[in-house]
Parts: sequence; structure tokens; C-alpha cells
Amino acid sequence: MKNQRVALEDAMKDQLKILLLEDSVYDAEEIMRRLQLNEKFNCEFRLATGKDAYIKALEEFSPEIILSDHSLPQFDSKEALSIARQRFPDIPFIMVTGTISDEFAIEMIKTGADDYILKDRMTRLPAAIVASVQKRRAEQEKKMMEQEREFGRNNLHALINNTNDLVWSVDRNFRLIISNNAFDRMIRALTGQTVESGNSIFPEGFGHEQLSRFYEYYERAFAGESFTVIEYADLPGGHWSEISINPIFNGDVVSGASCFSRDITQRKIAEKEIADYKNAIDQASIVSITDEKGVITYVNDHFCKISGYSAADLLGSDHRIVNSGYHTEATMENLWTTIAQGKTWAGELRNKASDGSFYWVDVTIIPFMDHKRKPFKYLTIGTDITKRKTMEQEMMTQKIQEQRKIGRAIIKTQEKERNHLGQELHDNVNQILAGTKLMLSAALAEPENIPEVLLASLNNIEKAIQENRKIAQGLVVPDFETIPLKEQIMHLTDDMLKRAGIYVITDTTGFREELLDDEQRLAIYRAAQEQYTNIIKHAEAGFVYILLSTTGDNFKMLIFDNGKGQAEGAKTPGIGLRNMRGRLGLLNGTAKVEASPGTGFTLEIVIPLADASSIG
Repeated sequence: MKNQRVALEDAMKDQLKILLLEDSVYDAEEIMRRLQLNEKFNCEFRLATGKDAYIKALEEFSPEIILSDHSLPQFDSKEALSIARQRFPDIPFIMVTGTISDEFAIEMIKTGADDYILKDRMTRLPAAIVASVQKRRAEQEKKMMEQEREFGRNNLHALINNTNDLVWSVDRNFRLIISNNAFDRMIRALTGQTVESGNSIFPEGFGHEQLSRFYEYYERAFAGESFTVIEYADLPGGHWSEISINPIFNGDVVSGASCFSRDITQRKIAEKEIADYKNAIDQASIVSITDEKGVITYVNDHFCKISGYSAADLLGSDHRIVNSGYHTEATMENLWTTIAQGKTWAGELRNKASDGSFYWVDVTIIPFMDHKRKPFKYLTIGTDITKRKTMEQEMMTQKIQEQRKIGRAIIKTQEKERNHLGQELHDNVNQILAGTKLMLSAALAEPENIPEVLLASLNNIEKAIQENRKIAQGLVVPDFETIPLKEQIMHLTDDMLKRAGIYVITDTTGFREELLDDEQRLAIYRAAQEQYTNIIKHAEAGFVYILLSTTGDNFKMLIFDNGKGQAEGAKTPGIGLRNMRGRLGLLNGTAKVEASPGTGFTLEIVIPLADASSIG
């Protein structure tokens, strides 16, 4: 009784909505009065006196229990129960009626009624209501739990069957407990058979070695061991599996083994590719790895070999151990700032080996980022460029020496030009002016000859002016904005070659001067000027062919004369040609000579164009 009272209090502590199906208002009030007198009940009532009102109350009132009289006008409790069960099968239904037979009461209970109370014995009604409500609530909870279990089973079934991983379990008699679709497909593919639950996990078709191996796996699990193994199957293309096997415990006793197998072929292929890449990099490059603070955590053999340090010397140190002190603080600060920002840094570094020698490395430093996009380690890949840097230094030294040689040649040429200018001024201009002075002095003594002397003096002065102009033309830089290079070359040809009586053909049909800058134009002009001088002085030529062209990415000038050519054994170029090559070298240009005795002399000048992309 005590437990029933507690249950009654718990069940009725919330408001209970009761639908009364009763055609007698007096009987309905009596029922409500009895329940309201019970302080443990907190009820809300809805009275329905006929079928229509009953159906409406079911929809609108949403009762938690139905108390129904048996006999109503054109309606009875049997039909009322049927309507309730069709729409709301879980609502408790109790008949509260006058006299009914035991047979009818049993039939109603079988049909779905929860209880029946005779109106002359209603003291049992509160307990009947509590029992019915508790029963229905317990049934609902059980139903919900079963639905949840079913939902969980369906989810688990979908989970294990919608994966390509193999899932199965085995009892201690080596019989299959459960398996997923992937496992079943694998068994059929390997053996042509299907293993049903309860049958042996070792169907015919498995090899002896495979059977022995898995028998051992299951025995290890039956002994309480959990483990994972990696297996390789020699199938076309290769097949790798990762198999995890765990014991199934029933209390403290192992009742079987649960197994999980995953295809890791692609992972193993990727791992091998990574290993191959690492091996290739290790074989070809100088590799080190540091943490975020720059402490070395890995070095390969090439790093040890070139630095002269052992791995034990390097691990735990930082790269200052090989710092040569060659690079500025700004360079090293830029390096660390760049990689600390998660960016890749590439450049050339001069390091110092353990024996004090220096070596150069072309390095790329790659930051590895964590989930917060912060570097947590740095991979450095380098290539030994010591030989290249040595060659570059030797080439630079050679170039400096060549530039000095050219400089000396230029000075010598300038001295030669000064000497030539002095001779021209002395032998020509000065003599003309000195003769004019003598003529004018003689005129003072012989006044009658003044007109003739003045005329002769004017002629001499004109000759001096022409000589000065000729000397100036050879020294002054041409104005290419006023007179284009093509015209400058033509004027130079007329003033030098043609005046010397040489027949000249000039071809400029493939020449586009706009592709040259002023520095290139001046170098071309000076080269022509130098070669014309050589032809006049040394060639004894009667014909000269000149070609100016811009083809491909280059300008080309060809000057051919039919003179006596170059004497046997004359291998060393003169100062003029060395000076010309030095000037062209500053523009990445070249001067090529072809000559032999009696076959003439050919000079070919080639200069890369300043704007080759515009040629078309």
C-alpha cells in the first residue's frame, strides 16, 4: 500500500486530463467529485455525452485517460474503445458503468480496455486510474526504448555495411558471429563461397599458410590480446591490409574476437613514393631539418660530408655551427623573417666546414605549418655550388684582368690618337698657318704683292679650316637624333673610303635602326670608323661591301674588302681591333674576323638588340 501511494503521488503530481464519456450528468459529477476529493489528484475534466462530442474531445482535448460508461444513446463503450484505439492506441481506457457481465468485461479487456469499475464500487477508481496510467507509461517507455535500440541497430548495420572496410567477429569455436557486406564480398571473391553466421570462419578455398596465420591471430585474441598487423597479398598491382583484432569479453571471460581490416594499398604506395622522394633528395641534395627555434633535428649524409661534422656534432646545434660570417646581418635577418612568416626562402649561402674551408650552397628553406598556420619545423634542401662559385670568381678575376688590359689598350689608343692629332696639327695645320705668316710678313716688305699674298693666305686659311674639321669629325661623338646612324655611316663612307678612291656597295635593306639604343649606335659607328681607317692604311683595297641588318634577336654589320688580307703568322689582333672588341663586349657584342693572304678581309660585328621583342 505504501508503494502504491508513492506511485500514485508520483503519477498524479502533474495535472491529469480526464475525458468522461457519460450520458448521466449526475454520474459524471459523482466521478469528478470523488477524484477531486482525493488531494493526490490534480485533474482537468472534459465531459462528452455522445459520439460526436467524444470524437471532438479526442481531437481537441488530448486526454491522458478515458473513463467511459458502457451504454449511451446510439453509442456504447465497445465502439468508444475502438475509436480510441484507432486514433490514440496508448491512451488508458477504463469502463465506469453499472452492471455488466464478466464475459463482456473480459472481452473488453482483451479488446484493449485497461480496467472496469462498477459505479456502486468506485472506491477503487483512483487506484485503477494510477495503475492504468503507470501501465501505459511503462509500455510507452518500453516501446521508445525498443525503437531507440532498433534505431541503433539500424544505424550500426548501415555503418558497417556502407564501408569498404571488412568487419567480422568470431566465437571461440571459430564460427562466424556477424560480418558486413564488404567481408562477405571478399570471402566470395577468394573462395567462391558464402560464410553464414554460425558456420566455420575457415571455408574451403583458403591456403594452408593463410589458415594457419589467421588461426594464430584468433588464438592471440582469445588469450586477451589486442593487436594490429600489416599484411601484403601478392595480387596484381599488390594489395596491403591493416588488420586489427580485439578480444570480445563477456564479463571477465573472452567469448570471441572482433576483427577489422582496412585496405591501405594507396597509403603504402604513397608512403613508398615519399620514401623514394626522400631517398632521391638525400642522394642528390644537402638536407637538414630544424625545429621552430632553428635547432637541428635531422641531417643527411651529404650535409655531414660537405660540412665535415658528424651527425652527433650537428644534432642539437643550430646552423651557426657552419656560419662563415660572410653574409650581412640584414641578409640573415631577412632569411629568418621570411621563413617565420611561413614563406619559402631561396638563396645562396657561403658556409664554413669543420676544417675551416668554405663551401657554397644554393638552398631552399621550406616552413612546415601547424594547424594554427605557425611554422613548427623547417626543411632545408641545398645543392653544392662551390665549383660554380669558384668558376664565377675566376671568370670575374679574368674579366677584371681583361678590362684592365682593355683599359691599357684604350689608353695606348688614346695616346696614339693624341700623337696622330699632334702630327696632323703640326704637319698640316701648323705648316699652313706658318706659311701664311711668312707670306704676310713678306707682303709688308713688298706692298705691290699684297693682293696676291692676301688671296694665297685666304686659300691657306680655308685649307686649315678643312683640316681642323676633318680632325674634329674623327673625335666628336655623332648626334644620332639629328642625323640617323644609317646616314652617319654613309657620310663616313663618303668622307673616308670613297675619297680614297675605293668603290663601295652599301646594303641596308634589312636594317631597322629604331631597335638600337644610342650606346649601340655609337659602338657601331666607332667600329666602322676603325675598320675604314684600317682599310685605307693597310688593305690596298679597291672594293668594299658593307651590310647593316637586324634579324632575329641581333644586329649585324659586315664589312668586306678585297685587299691583300692578313699576312701569314699575324695572329695577334692590333690595338684597334682589341679596343673595338672591348667596347662591343660591354654591350654583349662580338667582333669576328676572317682573313688570309690575297683573299681580302671580313669583319663581322654582332650585337644583341636592345628590344628584340619588337621585331616582326
